[in-house]
Amino acid sequence: MMILPSRWSPRGQRARGAALAALAIASAAGCGQREIPAARTPAPVSVAVSTPAPALPEGWAERLAGCYALFDHRGRPASDSLPYAPGHARLETTPWPDPRASGWRGAWTLTKLGPPLPGPRQYEVQFWAADSLSDSVHVVFGGSFTGSELIVAPGASAGTLSGRARISHDHPPFHTDGGSVTAVREPCTEVPGTAP
Repeated sequence: MMILPSRWSPRGQRARGAALAALAIASAAGCGQREIPAARTPAPVSVAVSTPAPALPEGWAERLAGCYALFDHRGRPASDSLPYAPGHARLETTPWPDPRASGWRGAWTLTKLGPPLPGPRQYEVQFWAADSLSDSVHVVFGGSFTGSELIVAPGASAGTLSGRARISHDHPPFHTDGGSVTAVREPCTEVPGTAP
């Protein structure tokens, strides 16, 4: 009968050490031949350089400024279906002082005309601005997280701005299409509920 040495005896420790050494040599023989991949050179990082938006043509805002009747896609006053939007508005030429307007080519104040609209007015925002890449006009009526943005441009008819509305919500989806919209120039003195 063969008696195996105890792992705690000197003979057992020597046997265990020899076994471990043989295992290490075998592992090194199998694994030591692998090539270590060369360090990769990181790709150059491209840095986008922001360029200033092109200047608006001289007199651009003055040509569009004035009073407009606003209509939704069904020809109804915009106030019937678009949050915070009135049925009539006056595009002013006074620059809008809010710092949120820094991303526009130009931003100006906006006055709602006609009878007062229901709803909270504590956080109301309203202005009109020029798009940074085109000559379209963004007419913005908003509250704290909801509102309407009319994105329009001069149409085929003189004195008419046509485009689409975008509605902002305080829950997903945060933006939805509000349908086609039209702004028709009108004399400011003829707006209902507006003092001459």
